[in-house]
Parts: sequence; structure tokens; C-alpha cells
Amino acid sequence: MIAGEKKCPGSCDSGQIHLFGGWRRQRVRANLDKKARLFEILHKYCCSAILFQKLYDLDQANLENLKKEFIKMECTVSWTGASGARSGMGFVAETGSGHVLVMDGAPDAAKPENGGQNLAPRPMETVLAGTGGCTAYDVVLILKRGRHDVQGCSVKLTSERADTDPKVFTKIHMHFTVKGKGIPASAVERAVAMSHEKYCSASIMLAKTAEISTSFELIQM
Repeated sequence: MIAGEKKCPGSCDSGQIHLFGGWRRQRVRANLDKKARLFEILHKYCCSAILFQKLYDLDQANLENLKKEFIKMECTVSWTGASGARSGMGFVAETGSGHVLVMDGAPDAAKPENGGQNLAPRPMETVLAGTGGCTAYDVVLILKRGRHDVQGCSVKLTSERADTDPKVFTKIHMHFTVKGKGIPASAVERAVAMSHEKYCSASIMLAKTAEISTSFELIQM
């Protein structure tokens, strides 16, 4: 008897069986062969285990690419003063993500040749701006993940630096202004705290030398 076959009750002779509505052995075997072939095809091409493995492999590949993108960063900064640019202390930064950022120094009245023309942000201003972008990104993302209707977000950073070289940041205050509809103040407070304490790599790095404080304002639209 074929595995899964069932003897037909009553007057069926020994050559007849009952399986999936079929009565004759030849027909049953043909059905079984078809089902076996179908199972083989499904297992080869559509087996959930294979699909899950392919999805897992794809996810792992994406994860490795993300790790490379976020863990390994590169940037090339070039002095433009030697090329006859208007400012003798201008710089152009080319980021690994394919973008260009221009920087310039402050004018130096005592030695103009050593100063810039204030034609672009100063290098330390870009550090502050990058920190603001990093933490504002966190706040917006956390609120969106919480399914809050956030419609605007800005952060104003005020800072103090040391009087002597290296003139590191010693104090940084971040004031967030969040606009939205029906957003509870507790959600904004939580988002700012999570960025400050866990997610914002820039502010957490600067906190090694600077005292960082935060505040926020919520505007309901």
C-alpha cells in the first residue's frame, strides 16, 4: 500500500483504493507522481526556507553596506588660495557621498595674507552646523517613528569656546523649535533626550569637552 492510501470501505475489490477522490491505483499513482513533481518544483524554487535565506542574505549584504557607509567616512579638503581664488584662506571639502562644501576663514586685520574673506562658513562653524543637523535629524526621525504629525523642526545652537589654543567648544546650548499637529510635549522632550543621550554621535563626541544643554519650544499648528 502506498503511504497515505486508504482502503475503500464496503465492496471495493483489492485493486481499488481511495485517495484524493481517485479510485484506481493507476490514477492514484499518476496523481502522486504529479504531486511529487510539484513538491520538487516548489521546494527548488519557492520553498519558504530558501526565500527566507535569500532575504536574510540580502539583508546582511545591505547591513554590511550600511556599516561601511556609516562607520567608514572620508573627506578630502583642498586649499583654494594657491589657485588665485579671492580668499587666500579658502578651502573646498569633497565628501565621500559626493558633495562639496566650501569654507573660508575670518579676515585678519594684522596680517591680511593669513586671513580669509568671510565668503563661506568657517571650519568650526561647520562643526557646529553638522552637530545641529545630526541632532535635528534624530528628533524628526524619532517623532515620525512615533507617528506624530511633525511639520517643522529647527534647532538654534549657541556656543562658547576656550580662550586659548586649542579653542575647543566649552559650552553648547541647543534650543529646538518643533511644529506639528497634536504632538504632546512629552514626545518632543523624549526625542530631544534620546538624541542627546544615545543617538547623536556629533553632540556626544563634543560633550567630551563641552557642557551641552538643551531646551525646546512646541508650536501646535
